[in-house]
Amino acid sequence: MVIFRELLSPVAQQWLVDLFFRLGDSSLRGGFGCFEQGPHGRRLLNYGHRAQYVDELAEFPAAFRQLHESIQARVRDCKHCGDAPASVAILNYYCGRSSGMGWHVDADTEPPHATPEEAHGSAVVSLSIGDSCHFRYRDSGARSATERSVRLNSGDVLVFGGPSRKVEHCVSDLDVSGRPQWLSMPSGRINVTFRMW
Repeated sequence: MVIFRELLSPVAQQWLVDLFFRLGDSSLRGGFGCFEQGPHGRRLLNYGHRAQYVDELAEFPAAFRQLHESIQARVRDCKHCGDAPASVAILNYYCGRSSGMGWHVDADTEPPHATPEEAHGSAVVSLSIGDSCHFRYRDSGARSATERSVRLNSGDVLVFGGPSRKVEHCVSDLDVSGRPQWLSMPSGRINVTFRMW
């Protein structure tokens, strides 16, 4: 598991924020987004406490795919997590009232775009934009395992692959004070995950 601190430039972060709110808005995508505009500008999120948008990487703009390729090259060069090919991108938005995401393992037994071996053999790449959070993790399958935590700030890129690929993890403790003042977005956190699936 590796964290590249502040790997995303301010320009890249703002571009990703704008892309998410464009892709996520159902009214702009014929009903295929992940939130609707409610009364008084409030967003109605498709998961209640968070919004999630998933699509094949090929469906995203070329600049988005180029960003993935540059991060993938950085992951390969560090030689700690293996390779990080991806078939999909998952965009999550945790608004200010969200508590994050509960404990889970990115274990894909029947991925639609890859074999289970390809999915499990590739690193997961997670981009953080907006509010800070805590990424908590522990050995999967061992409830008594020691829980660890790292703080992720806007611009950080977390990668877990190799022995850490099946780590159990969650996102908690969103902290608005960690959001850069120059970043134009509503209160909350955007997470972009590149992975084979």
